[in-house]
Amino acid sequence: MASTSDATRQPHVGDIVLLKQGIGVVRYYGEVDFDESNLYYGIELKGPRIAGGHNGTYAGKRYFTTTGGDGRGIFVRTPIRVITSEEILEKLAEIYDILKGRRGHSHFIDRATYDELYSRHEELKTELNDKNAQLNDLSMDLSLLKEQVSIMKGALGDKIDETAQMTEKISTAERKLGSRLSQLDMSGMAQKLLQEEADAPLSIPDYSLQNGNGAHHNNNNNNNTQQQ
Repeated sequence: MASTSDATRQPHVGDIVLLKQGIGVVRYYGEVDFDESNLYYGIELKGPRIAGGHNGTYAGKRYFTTTGGDGRGIFVRTPIRVITSEEILEKLAEIYDILKGRRGHSHFIDRATYDELYSRHEELKTELNDKNAQLNDLSMDLSLLKEQVSIMKGALGDKIDETAQMTEKISTAERKLGSRLSQLDMSGMAQKLLQEEADAPLSIPDYSLQNGNGAHHNNNNNNNTQQQ
């Protein structure tokens, strides 16, 4: 809040002052021709023109120049008080918050709050840079994966083509084999085999006769032994 000494001090050229006519800027301070015994403040009022106002020229003499046009210049002996820059900032903040619909707090902040917010801003900026770096790395990984998938798709397509060609070859071989089998007379071959079996029956040796001859041979050998 503005100090009492700032508000009650002697106004200087360039100060903003409060008058009964409104608020204005001190444009001049000094002697005037229309009252040589006193010093006057030349004030440019901010706002609409007033009756009796001028542009800084009074009684044919220019004391100052108003920037807002005619009808806003006046002379006063003593302004009510100086309006400090801090008061102006507070009022501007209130107006700003009202326009933004944010009543109950000031738009302007102190140095400590600013430093805290600035520090947090720097932290968030660093985090953002880290996230962007991670995003770039992930983008590169994604590109590599896409390339690998593309290569795998190409290899898979080649294998599918090879499988299709092999299937076609097998089908062709099966058709050729089926064609050849259909040309063979299987019934005729079966009859031929049966006829060959009938013409040449299987002969089974009589092992009993062979055993009898062996016994007779053994008896002869025994008789010869006894005679000796």
